[in-house]
Amino acid sequence: MNPLTLSTAEAFLWLCHHPTRPTYRIEREDMQAGLVSSMMQDLEASGALEISGKHLVAARAEAELSPAHRELLHEIRQASRLRSRYQWLKKLARQRHRWRRLVTAQLVAQGVLRQDWKSFLGIRYTRSYVVDVTQHQRVAHRLHEGLFEALALPEADEALLATAVACQLKAPLCESR
Repeated sequence: MNPLTLSTAEAFLWLCHHPTRPTYRIEREDMQAGLVSSMMQDLEASGALEISGKHLVAARAEAELSPAHRELLHEIRQASRLRSRYQWLKKLARQRHRWRRLVTAQLVAQGVLRQDWKSFLGIRYTRSYVVDVTQHQRVAHRLHEGLFEALALPEADEALLATAVACQLKAPLCESR
């Protein structure tokens, strides 16, 4: 698995996972807002979304987008009125399970996460685990160095780091050293 091939949203969700346990390292609300925000960043970087004045507008047909990004873009296209980036973030973050499941499925398909189905009292649920813990820690350490040692990072890592800091992932990055 090469972390350079992950989109910002996939890398963010991957970093939110605890390296050894099937839990997340930040609060659910922070993770969901960060996930939707990083998906919007990916769409803006690919040219599928544009900011026109204060509003977020779907620009062109999706070229090489993942299923999660395509659904997010479809939501924005089907809207009855224009909204700002902040309004879209609030609206789309409410559908937290939808985006997390779609991006987790992508990460499982790429072999970055492993997903186990569990059952308790007849209720089925999933647990996801990081496959390559050392790679996870290496990426977290590189972002930590970029944050505290002013190391020059690629643009994709800067976007990931900005989202991580905004979503309270800075402290877990520090403790993974």
